[in-house]
Amino acid sequence: MELRKLRYFLAVYDTKSFTAAGHQVGVTQSAVSQAVLDLETELKVKLLVREAGKVELSDEGKVLLGYARVIVQQHDRAKNEIFRKQGGPSTLTVGIHSGFPRGFFADVFRKFQARYPDVRLEIHCAAFSSDQAFTNLKQNIWDLAIDRFLEDVDDDLYSDLSIKMSVEDIMITKSHVYARQGHPLLTSQHLGRNELVSFPWIVSSEGTARELERLTFDPEASSTISIAVIADTFRMLLTTVSETDLLCMAPSELVAEHGLPLVRLEQAIIPVFSTRWVQMSNPKVEASRPVRFLKDTISAAFTRS
Repeated sequence: MELRKLRYFLAVYDTKSFTAAGHQVGVTQSAVSQAVLDLETELKVKLLVREAGKVELSDEGKVLLGYARVIVQQHDRAKNEIFRKQGGPSTLTVGIHSGFPRGFFADVFRKFQARYPDVRLEIHCAAFSSDQAFTNLKQNIWDLAIDRFLEDVDDDLYSDLSIKMSVEDIMITKSHVYARQGHPLLTSQHLGRNELVSFPWIVSSEGTARELERLTFDPEASSTISIAVIADTFRMLLTTVSETDLLCMAPSELVAEHGLPLVRLEQAIIPVFSTRWVQMSNPKVEASRPVRFLKDTISAAFTRS
């Protein structure tokens, strides 16, 4: 039984949801479902029972639960002890928000591999929340996280996490409204609130939906933004926009990186999202040489850009 799959199994039990479990551990819902299915296939038993929209443990699942919890906890304790005595891990686990432009990471990973050839990087990319990132770092599921904070909206959360974690700024991106080529709104000379709420939107998370509502539209108005789709990844978000009449807000750097036929609605009269991207690590592993080297390499890459 792989440790990763046991973590996913525990996350499903803790959240009572495959989707929420995926957000907690920083992977897609399908990855969590596959991991649980693999465990069930390996053990030849049913571990989880889905009834009336809820996920419950089977009798066999209850047996595995206790052992899985102990195995994961013992692994994390051993990992922390190795951190403390040797100053570095054999595996570095990094959570990267799927909205982060990743064009520079190939060079970062090459430099890290050259410096620490015996340290494996395990990357989890998903549209997780800051609370989920903090929990994964605190519980030693991740060693490093790259997350986002909306300026003027998440300032208090940013300050609070900066006290509990090592938080370093990487870059600032600005998000704009995007639509597919040939979208009906492209012929409009002026795009105010009424025009923008007349089409459905796609977002990367429920939190993003609330942020979009708060930043761009008057909550007291009679018509409000309609969220038609919540996508697990930004790739799915941008691909969906390129093939439908859905609208989205996305960083221009990310749109350019994916190379999809999207058009920025320059005439949209709404505030621009300014997003602060940071890297966070648990203070317990901050002194680790590989962690420090990886953080410095990431900072240097985006400072040069």
